[in-house]
Amino acid sequence: MFEVDDGTGGLLVDDDSDSLADNNSSGDGYYDLHPYPPAGTLMESISGWIYHHYGSYLDSSTYKIEPLYIDDIIAGAGPPQLSEVTREPGVPKSTDAVEVSVKVVTNDVIASAVVSYSVDGGAFQDVNMTSTDESIYAGEIPVQTEGSWVEYYLKVTDSMDQSSLLPADTSMKKFGYKVIDGALTISDVQYSPWKVADSPFNNCMVSLTGIVTADTAAMASYLGLSAIQDASAPWSGIFLWGVSDQILRGDEVQVWGKVDDYNADYHYKFDANTMILVDSVKVLSHGNAEPAPLSVSTEALPNIASDGEMYEGCLVEVSDVQVSAINQYDWSLDDGSGPCLLDDDMASMGAWFDTLSVGTELSNVRGIYTYSFGTYKISVRNMADVGSVVGIADEIITHPLQYKLSQNFPNPFNPETRIYFEIPENQHVQILIYDLRGYRVRTITDQPYTPGQYVLNWDGKNQAGRQVASGVYILRMKAGDYIDHKKMMLIR
Repeated sequence: MFEVDDGTGGLLVDDDSDSLADNNSSGDGYYDLHPYPPAGTLMESISGWIYHHYGSYLDSSTYKIEPLYIDDIIAGAGPPQLSEVTREPGVPKSTDAVEVSVKVVTNDVIASAVVSYSVDGGAFQDVNMTSTDESIYAGEIPVQTEGSWVEYYLKVTDSMDQSSLLPADTSMKKFGYKVIDGALTISDVQYSPWKVADSPFNNCMVSLTGIVTADTAAMASYLGLSAIQDASAPWSGIFLWGVSDQILRGDEVQVWGKVDDYNADYHYKFDANTMILVDSVKVLSHGNAEPAPLSVSTEALPNIASDGEMYEGCLVEVSDVQVSAINQYDWSLDDGSGPCLLDDDMASMGAWFDTLSVGTELSNVRGIYTYSFGTYKISVRNMADVGSVVGIADEIITHPLQYKLSQNFPNPFNPETRIYFEIPENQHVQILIYDLRGYRVRTITDQPYTPGQYVLNWDGKNQAGRQVASGVYILRMKAGDYIDHKKMMLIR
């Protein structure tokens, strides 16, 4: 269903009548299997019969209008829908102008379409885009000098002065690239200046060279991930997905594949973790020394997305740490500056780690800094990554928990987002999602929790498993007497 409003109040529009229901076993209506009109679309008229029923025959909580035929719904003009942005070439050189294209869907006339670009932080300039067929618009960013950093976004406006941007919130991220005449480094691909820290080369084919720091032995237990690194510096490590040939730690390899921040093969586990979807890999030499681990404090390794991108995929090391907390999935380490998470999924060392208790002191721990299941963590590779057990601390490092609902990340989002909360005591927790009308869209969780920090996922679907429309949604947490709300924005 979608909602319309003529200024006097909202009304739901459904498509379950026999003439509009698509002929399929699920009985879904027309708009369940076709794109909803985007929010802001003007509807010229809607005709139908009024039905007092919502969700099921037992639920008669609201009225809605049921059109009988698709011709009963006459759309006016709505804001343009933008999707499928591409650029050519994906990795520009100083001799290349860059063509940016976008698919535009509208039921009005497009008045203007521009690529707005900035070079090295300068003022944004507009380049007009022209239609190359019925729905594709393209514009060209001029040639730039080697080493230049180019950011850009797209703006399309129709004849009614309704505009759409892509990305939709340019304060969170834009598109971009660095002009490079030589070979790409891993940091060129990993570095991102935006709050939603997607790679500027996301969806582009690249070639990278580095030393293997997590090999195919790790892949066997870690669902296809390995890692390479080309310097002992932030931004210099990256994960590889789908390497079929054997590669060993210390191998220097050259890989070719597509940069991806949202791996469709395993969305929730690895979303927001920049990686290369490998087409081919070539071993250049064996037995090389690994890059020295980056020595960092535990405070520098946060477990919430967007703050830890510079260490993602890198070999890191923390020293003089204490086990400060344990849950069913991982351990928390703290050197006194603040906690970071430790995980053994890459090494399958759970039996050894289960011998650790809160307060155990370790001389050092190293591993690959990984983002998975909504949190950052150090993933150890084998026992050599764990230093000696120094003893049991007399005073346990603690960071008191509180009742807290954090802002979801990413936000705006598409197709999924993570929900972060913590509780300081055993408590029954409800995490619910509502639309702006106050209707419950989805129950994310409704069960008891023990004290701790948690991350859950919302895939942008309602309780029936259907994708919801673009728009603002309300995230609500209730735990005992604690209640809090956050606004989330879904952009299809």
